[in-house]
Amino acid sequence: MKELYMINTGINDEGVEILANSLKHNTTLKKLNLNGNDGITEKDVFLKLLVDVSSIGNTYTSNHTLTECSLIEYETTNSEIQSLIKDACKMNRMNSNPGRAKVIKYQLNSQNRKKLCLLQGIEYSPGSIFLDIEPTLLPRVLALIGDRRGQSELYNALIPTAPDLLSYIDRKAMLKDVLVKNAARATSLAEEFTNNLAELERKMAALKTEYSYQTSRLTAHNVEVNNRLELIDLGDKKQSLGGKGMRNEYEEEETSSSKKQRIS
Repeated sequence: MKELYMINTGINDEGVEILANSLKHNTTLKKLNLNGNDGITEKDVFLKLLVDVSSIGNTYTSNHTLTECSLIEYETTNSEIQSLIKDACKMNRMNSNPGRAKVIKYQLNSQNRKKLCLLQGIEYSPGSIFLDIEPTLLPRVLALIGDRRGQSELYNALIPTAPDLLSYIDRKAMLKDVLVKNAARATSLAEEFTNNLAELERKMAALKTEYSYQTSRLTAHNVEVNNRLELIDLGDKKQSLGGKGMRNEYEEEETSSSKKQRIS
């Protein structure tokens, strides 16, 4: 059955309570209409059915199937509970994970939680939100409060519960966990250093090879240049010696010619 209409049936608070209890684990009924039943005065039972703020766990496992639940035919300024019921039904209808959405809206917001606690007759305590949470989940819950509701809401949640939170936390285990994380980080850094060093050594070897190749080429080029310089010097010497020989022959011819002229 997906829809149930009990309009003007004369159902009273006792019947409503029985009906609400039967719907706690309902996964089929989506629409419920109880308009016209003036004997219903305890409308908060349906609000608690949809959003039980007695604990985070109860909020998360509240009824997430109902998408319409009408108790008042004409809404008035005094129909705050009906308005909250409509909001909860809308969350069931619009969210893929209504339980998580309700926890964020009604448990992690201190003002909303306080309002629903008063309407459902639950004693409100700022720190009661942490009482049924596993200690290992506390960091995630606190992070979620800070992320979704801001630092001021996180501060308000922490102030009254700081002593209890410290008692929940195994500080020795936390310190050991820090040591394990530091050791893992050190190992990671060592591996990174080894890899970087190997890469640097590879680059150094490549640079040395390139350096040897370039210096060898320069040395060979210098040898070639020096050989050319030697050839140039040798050519200059030969030219110098050749010039002196020609001058000596000319001078000897001149001397011989002069002697012949004097004799004649």
